[in-house]
Amino acid sequence: MATTRTGRTKGAGSAGDRGRRAGRAFGVGVIGLGVGTAVVALLGPLGGGVIRYHASAGAVNQILGGDVAGFVLVIALFLTFGLHLPGLVASFRPPVPGSAALSDPAVFWLVKFMDLGVIVPVLATVAVGLLRERRWARTATYAVVGWIACLGCAVAGMAVVMQVTGDPEASLANVVAFGLFAVVGLGVAVGAYRPVFRLR
Repeated sequence: MATTRTGRTKGAGSAGDRGRRAGRAFGVGVIGLGVGTAVVALLGPLGGGVIRYHASAGAVNQILGGDVAGFVLVIALFLTFGLHLPGLVASFRPPVPGSAALSDPAVFWLVKFMDLGVIVPVLATVAVGLLRERRWARTATYAVVGWIACLGCAVAGMAVVMQVTGDPEASLANVVAFGLFAVVGLGVAVGAYRPVFRLR
C-alpha cells in the first residue's frame, strides 16, 4: 500500500473519506426522516388540521404526543449518528490536517460532550416520557421543541456561512438539509406553543 511523505497510507485516507461520506449520507437520511415525521405532525391537529384523526379527544392527544416524541427521537438520532459519531470515530484515527479536532480541539470536545452527554439523553428521556404519557414530559416538551427550533436556525445559518466561505467541510446538501430542518423545527415549535398562546 502506497504511503505519503507524512507516513499516512492512501488507503487510510480514502477509508476516512468514505466514512465521512457515509456519516453525512446517514445524517441527511435522518434529517429526511425527521422532516417526514414533522410534516405528518404539522398536517395533523398539531398544525394545520389537514389530516384529521377519527378518534376521541384523549386519543388525539396521545397521537400528538407520539408525533412530537417521534420528531424528538429523530433529532436525538441525528445528533448522535449523523452529526457527532463520525467525527468522534475519526478523532481516534491518525489526525487529518485541517480537521476540527486539530484546529480547535477544545471546541470540538466541548460540543461533543455537551451534545452527547447532555442534549441527547435529555431528548431521549423526554421522548420516552411522552410515549408513556408522563405529565412532566408534556411540560418539558415546550423547552425541547423551542431548543430544537433554535438549533435548526443556528445550524442552517452555519451551513450557509460555511458554503459561502468555501469551508472544506461544507456542502450544498448540508445547506438544503439544515434549511429544511430549521423550517420544520420552527413549524413544530409553533404548533406546540399554539395552545399556550391561544394562536389560531
